[in-house]
Amino acid sequence: MITEPEIIISGSLTILSISANGKAFGYTTIIYNQTLAKDCERMTVKLNGTNAMPEMTGDFINMLPSLNTVTIDGTDLDCTISFVFKPKFVLGRRSGNGEPGKLTWGHETT
Repeated sequence: MITEPEIIISGSLTILSISANGKAFGYTTIIYNQTLAKDCERMTVKLNGTNAMPEMTGDFINMLPSLNTVTIDGTDLDCTISFVFKPKFVLGRRSGNGEPGKLTWGHETT
């Protein structure tokens, strides 16, 4: 199952490109001490809370199960880039004691 991250870029930059899993996006408008948030699940891009979709090029990236390689490139990068993931599902199983909704993890013993 894929996960669509929210990518939060805080700080300053002139040009930014981020790629992962065959998809890439770029931002070429100068940012100075601001916050750019790209929500790949909701397909939104906001600069300090205001729509910035017209300045963004490329795709909404996603993360695959297992290891992912993310490439970050740009000009005048003085920023922090965070990937925020929202859980899609919980791995587990119902316990056999009849408690509704209770999940157990780990190894089953007999």
